[in-house]
Amino acid sequence: MYRFNFYRLEIRKGQYGKGNQVCIRGEIQNCSPRPYNAVSLRAILRHESKIVANTVIVVNGLEGGATKAFSKSIDELEYDQAISPGTKCECQVETAY
Repeated sequence: MYRFNFYRLEIRKGQYGKGNQVCIRGEIQNCSPRPYNAVSLRAILRHESKIVANTVIVVNGLEGGATKAFSKSIDELEYDQAISPGTKCECQVETAY
């Protein structure tokens, strides 16, 4: 079983505050001493019980005990149409090597 924690998960408008696409940002912490070349995580956006979107994010070079920031822009999803107040982001690790 993988040992990772997620912090500061955010759903933002645009990668750098520009544009109207959805951007997911956050931090992943490796809670084990083992380093990983790549960690694949799935981010799921939910509003109430409905899934609005999901995407895969790959974080490269995560050292043992380290915390690393990540961000992913979903260009095909418009923020104003897809995201409403109360939309939450859940992350889970799919694989790591």
